[in-house]
Amino acid sequence: KPIVLAMIETAEGLANLSEILNTDIDGVFIGPMDLSLALGEPCAGTNGKKTKQAIAGIAARAQQKGKIVGIYVSDRESIEYYIAK
Repeated sequence: KPIVLAMIETAEGLANLSEILNTDIDGVFIGPMDLSLALGEPCAGTNGKKTKQAIAGIAARAQQKGKIVGIYVSDRESIEYYIAK
């Protein structure tokens, strides 16, 4: 069975997260570079203050709904950090 994940990488996606999580999708996949740009932190990715807060909020809300949470990262430190979450 395919897994269906909604990309959360824009201010609109973040604003509509509750509605997205209330569908029958399996989870969300966070695009941190685009999300940081949308939050006014160009190229900050997972290191931007607002972006980090948004990522933590997205993950917490998705997990509360029993949804899968994925995120794009490109360095070992970030991989280890998010796996530990």
